[in-house]
Amino acid sequence: MLLQLLFVLIAIIIGARLGGIGLGVLGGLGLAILTFVFGLEPTSPPIDVMLIDRFGRFGFDLFRKARGISNSPVRPNRVRKSIGSERTYGKLLYNEDDIKAELTKNARRVAESAQKTKKVGRIIVIKVRYSDFSTLTKRMTLDKSTQDFDTIERIAHTIFDQLEENSSGVRLLGVTLTGLEDQEGRQLDLDDLESL
Repeated sequence: MLLQLLFVLIAIIIGARLGGIGLGVLGGLGLAILTFVFGLEPTSPPIDVMLIDRFGRFGFDLFRKARGISNSPVRPNRVRKSIGSERTYGKLLYNEDDIKAELTKNARRVAESAQKTKKVGRIIVIKVRYSDFSTLTKRMTLDKSTQDFDTIERIAHTIFDQLEENSSGVRLLGVTLTGLEDQEGRQLDLDDLESL
Protein backbone atom coordinates (compact mmCIF):
# COMPACT_ATOMS: atom_id res chain seq x y z
CA MET A 1 0.00 0.00 0.00
CA LEU A 2 2.84 2.36 0.92
CA LEU A 3 4.71 1.49 -2.27
CA GLN A 4 1.60 2.25 -4.34
CA LEU A 5 1.11 5.62 -2.61
CA LEU A 6 4.76 6.50 -3.14
CA PHE A 7 4.49 5.60 -6.82
CA VAL A 8 1.39 7.81 -7.27
CA LEU A 9 3.10 10.77 -5.53
CA ILE A 10 6.22 10.44 -7.70
CA ALA A 11 4.08 10.32 -10.87
CA ILE A 12 2.19 13.46 -9.77
CA ILE A 13 5.41 15.38 -8.95
CA ILE A 14 7.07 14.48 -12.26
CA GLY A 15 3.87 15.24 -14.19
CA ALA A 16 3.50 18.61 -12.44
CA ARG A 17 7.10 19.54 -13.34
CA LEU A 18 6.50 18.63 -16.98
CA GLY A 19 3.23 20.59 -17.01
CA GLY A 20 0.64 20.64 -19.80
CA ILE A 21 0.06 17.28 -21.38
CA GLY A 22 2.82 15.70 -19.29
CA LEU A 23 0.56 15.56 -16.25
CA GLY A 24 -2.12 13.75 -18.24
CA VAL A 25 0.33 11.31 -19.81
CA LEU A 26 1.93 10.45 -16.47
CA GLY A 27 -1.51 10.15 -14.87
CA GLY A 28 -2.49 7.61 -17.53
CA LEU A 29 0.85 5.80 -17.19
CA GLY A 30 0.43 5.71 -13.41
CA LEU A 31 -3.07 4.24 -13.79
CA ALA A 32 -1.75 1.59 -16.19
CA ILE A 33 1.08 0.61 -13.78
CA LEU A 34 -1.29 0.46 -10.79
CA THR A 35 -3.64 -1.72 -12.83
CA PHE A 36 -1.22 -4.07 -14.57
CA VAL A 37 1.79 -4.16 -12.20
CA PHE A 38 0.08 -3.89 -8.82
CA GLY A 39 -3.12 -5.65 -9.93
CA LEU A 40 -5.50 -2.94 -8.70
CA GLU A 41 -8.85 -2.71 -10.46
CA PRO A 42 -9.68 0.84 -11.60
CA THR A 43 -12.96 2.31 -10.43
CA SER A 44 -15.42 4.21 -12.58
CA PRO A 45 -15.03 7.99 -12.53
CA PRO A 46 -17.35 9.81 -10.12
CA ILE A 47 -19.75 11.15 -12.76
CA ASP A 48 -21.95 12.85 -10.18
CA VAL A 49 -18.99 14.81 -8.78
CA MET A 50 -17.85 15.78 -12.29
CA LEU A 51 -21.35 17.04 -13.17
CA ILE A 52 -21.60 19.02 -9.92
CA ASP A 53 -18.17 20.60 -10.57
CA ARG A 54 -19.17 21.52 -14.11
CA PHE A 55 -22.84 22.54 -13.69
CA GLY A 56 -23.37 23.02 -9.95
CA ARG A 57 -26.69 21.98 -8.42
CA PHE A 58 -28.20 21.56 -11.91
CA GLY A 59 -25.56 18.87 -12.66
CA PHE A 60 -26.61 16.89 -9.58
CA ASP A 61 -30.27 17.12 -10.63
CA LEU A 62 -29.36 15.91 -14.14
CA PHE A 63 -27.42 12.98 -12.68
CA ARG A 64 -30.42 11.91 -10.58
CA LYS A 65 -32.99 12.39 -13.35
CA ALA A 66 -30.90 10.34 -15.79
CA ARG A 67 -31.23 7.47 -13.33
CA GLY A 68 -34.98 7.93 -12.86
CA ILE A 69 -34.66 9.55 -9.45
CA SER A 70 -36.82 12.62 -8.88
CA ASN A 71 -38.52 14.26 -5.94
CA SER A 72 -41.06 16.02 -8.16
CA PRO A 73 -44.63 15.16 -7.21
CA VAL A 74 -46.60 13.04 -9.66
CA ARG A 75 -49.72 14.82 -10.91
CA PRO A 76 -51.85 12.26 -12.73
CA ASN A 77 -54.85 14.58 -13.15
CA ARG A 78 -53.23 17.55 -14.90
CA VAL A 79 -55.34 19.70 -17.16
CA ARG A 80 -54.68 18.77 -20.77
CA LYS A 81 -53.44 21.74 -22.80
CA SER A 82 -53.32 20.19 -26.27
CA ILE A 83 -54.23 17.15 -28.33
CA GLY A 84 -51.70 16.16 -30.94
CA SER A 85 -50.52 13.44 -33.26
CA GLU A 86 -47.13 13.25 -34.90
CA ARG A 87 -45.27 10.56 -36.77
CA THR A 88 -41.62 10.08 -37.71
CA TYR A 89 -41.05 8.33 -41.03
CA GLY A 90 -38.27 5.86 -41.74
CA LYS A 91 -38.52 6.67 -45.44
CA LEU A 92 -38.48 10.40 -46.21
CA LEU A 93 -41.58 11.95 -47.78
CA TYR A 94 -40.95 14.07 -50.91
CA ASN A 95 -44.27 14.01 -52.77
CA GLU A 96 -46.76 16.71 -51.71
CA ASP A 97 -49.69 14.28 -52.06
CA ASP A 98 -47.98 11.82 -49.68
CA ILE A 99 -47.28 14.60 -47.20
CA LYS A 100 -50.89 15.82 -47.28
CA ALA A 101 -52.15 12.25 -46.91
CA GLU A 102 -50.07 11.92 -43.73
CA LEU A 103 -51.32 15.30 -42.47
CA THR A 104 -54.85 13.98 -43.04
CA LYS A 105 -54.12 10.85 -40.97
CA ASN A 106 -52.75 12.99 -38.14
CA ALA A 107 -55.74 15.36 -38.34
CA ARG A 108 -58.11 12.37 -38.11
CA ARG A 109 -56.34 11.06 -34.98
CA VAL A 110 -56.50 14.52 -33.39
CA ALA A 111 -60.21 14.94 -34.19
CA GLU A 112 -61.05 11.46 -32.85
CA SER A 113 -59.13 12.13 -29.64
CA ALA A 114 -60.80 15.53 -29.20
CA GLN A 115 -64.25 13.99 -29.71
CA LYS A 116 -63.48 11.15 -27.31
CA THR A 117 -62.30 13.55 -24.58
CA LYS A 118 -65.09 16.06 -25.36
CA LYS A 119 -62.62 18.89 -26.00
CA VAL A 120 -62.62 21.65 -28.60
CA GLY A 121 -59.80 23.99 -29.55
CA ARG A 122 -59.21 27.23 -31.45
CA ILE A 123 -55.57 26.85 -32.49
CA ILE A 124 -54.31 24.32 -35.02
CA VAL A 125 -50.56 23.72 -35.20
CA ILE A 126 -48.54 21.72 -37.69
CA LYS A 127 -44.95 20.59 -37.18
CA VAL A 128 -42.68 19.65 -40.08
CA ARG A 129 -39.16 18.26 -39.61
CA TYR A 130 -37.01 17.92 -42.71
CA SER A 131 -34.21 15.46 -43.49
CA ASP A 132 -31.58 17.92 -42.19
CA PHE A 133 -33.48 17.99 -38.86
CA SER A 134 -34.57 21.62 -39.31
CA THR A 135 -38.04 21.93 -37.81
CA LEU A 136 -40.88 24.32 -38.60
CA THR A 137 -43.88 24.83 -36.33
CA LYS A 138 -46.71 27.00 -37.67
CA ARG A 139 -50.12 27.73 -36.21
CA MET A 140 -53.43 29.26 -37.16
CA THR A 141 -56.06 30.57 -34.76
CA LEU A 142 -59.71 30.00 -35.67
CA ASP A 143 -62.64 32.30 -34.97
CA LYS A 144 -64.46 29.54 -33.11
CA SER A 145 -63.43 26.35 -31.36
CA THR A 146 -63.67 23.05 -33.18
CA GLN A 147 -63.11 19.33 -32.95
CA ASP A 148 -64.34 18.71 -36.50
CA PHE A 149 -62.05 16.53 -38.64
CA ASP A 150 -62.81 18.38 -41.88
CA THR A 151 -61.91 21.74 -40.32
CA ILE A 152 -58.71 20.46 -38.71
CA GLU A 153 -57.65 18.76 -41.95
CA ARG A 154 -58.42 21.82 -44.11
CA ILE A 155 -56.51 24.18 -41.82
CA ALA A 156 -53.51 21.79 -41.56
CA HIS A 157 -53.34 21.63 -45.37
CA THR A 158 -53.69 25.42 -45.61
CA ILE A 159 -50.83 25.96 -43.17
CA PHE A 160 -48.67 23.47 -45.08
CA ASP A 161 -49.43 25.21 -48.39
CA GLN A 162 -48.20 28.50 -46.89
CA LEU A 163 -44.80 27.04 -45.96
CA GLU A 164 -41.79 27.95 -48.03
CA GLU A 165 -41.02 25.18 -50.52
CA ASN A 166 -38.28 22.83 -49.31
CA SER A 167 -36.75 20.16 -51.57
CA SER A 168 -35.31 18.09 -48.73
CA GLY A 169 -37.54 15.22 -47.65
CA VAL A 170 -39.92 15.31 -44.69
CA ARG A 171 -38.87 13.17 -41.73
CA LEU A 172 -41.67 14.05 -39.26
CA LEU A 173 -45.18 15.50 -39.49
CA GLY A 174 -47.48 16.52 -36.67
CA VAL A 175 -50.88 18.14 -36.15
CA THR A 176 -51.95 19.58 -32.80
CA LEU A 177 -55.18 21.15 -31.54
CA THR A 178 -54.60 23.56 -28.66
CA GLY A 179 -56.39 26.36 -26.83
CA LEU A 180 -58.62 23.60 -25.46
CA GLU A 181 -61.86 23.97 -23.58
CA ASP A 182 -64.62 21.57 -22.62
CA GLN A 183 -67.19 20.96 -25.32
CA GLU A 184 -70.07 21.31 -22.83
CA GLY A 185 -68.78 24.59 -21.38
CA ARG A 186 -68.60 26.29 -24.77
CA GLN A 187 -71.21 28.89 -25.66
CA LEU A 188 -73.23 27.99 -28.75
CA ASP A 189 -73.38 30.36 -31.69
CA LEU A 190 -75.83 30.56 -34.62
CA ASP A 191 -73.89 28.05 -36.74
CA ASP A 192 -74.20 25.49 -33.95
CA LEU A 193 -77.96 26.05 -33.73
CA GLU A 194 -78.37 25.37 -37.45
CA SER A 195 -76.72 21.97 -37.07
CA LEU A 196 -79.13 20.89 -34.29
